[in-house]
Amino acid sequence: MEDAWVLGGDWRECPWSGVEAMLAGGLERPLVVMAPLASNGEALAPWLSAPEQARCVRYRRSADRLRCASAHALKRRVLAALLGVRPRALALVQGAYGKPALANGALAFNLSHAGDWVALACDPAGAVGVDLEQPAARHRGIEGITIGHPADRLEPLPVSVEQGFYVTWTLKEAVTKGVGLGLGVEFATLALRPQGDGRYRCRCRGQCWYARHQCLDGGVHLALACRRCWTRVDWWRLSWGAAQFAPVLPR
Repeated sequence: MEDAWVLGGDWRECPWSGVEAMLAGGLERPLVVMAPLASNGEALAPWLSAPEQARCVRYRRSADRLRCASAHALKRRVLAALLGVRPRALALVQGAYGKPALANGALAFNLSHAGDWVALACDPAGAVGVDLEQPAARHRGIEGITIGHPADRLEPLPVSVEQGFYVTWTLKEAVTKGVGLGLGVEFATLALRPQGDGRYRCRCRGQCWYARHQCLDGGVHLALACRRCWTRVDWWRLSWGAAQFAPVLPR
């Protein structure tokens, strides 16, 4: 599926084997890493903890098992490189509302997956949320789903009702996932207020969040939300390469 998406100006290609080199200087601003599903989920098992492996196995559909393995492998690959530890040595806990977090609190992260893609967002400065949607992979339509707020303002105006829905949905879910509540918040209670440069401000549960949406080739929608009002974000697309077949654990 990698050829279905041509990198835009904000995005950098990152090979699986090059993550440490690209993170050698540490992380000063939010980072979003997207990756297509790996072709071999079983080969990613060495990167996962026992509970993560068990979680993946519980999915009945092979595509869901692959999506789960790809997401958790991506998470451990990037976070381990940032912290300088072995992937399985990452200590995770449940934070507010059950949201996964690093035990040492070194940085915040969030995962999302949909269709042919998985995404990880992380930020050393505070809570972060990410949402990824691939409309073509949805099992049901958007009819009858109310997510709009009277004060919502999308800039630029969406070209279709469907595009407006997914822009709104991903922005609001990125915010609610950052809080830790996800779909536990009624999206129609959240207002999106444009701040320029594709960014929005949104209040949720008394917190002010800043979010940005990107519409990628192939109809993929991605949104990032952070507590801080950032000026730059690092956007990567990771290529699995040989890791799909025989991952070698660093350190």
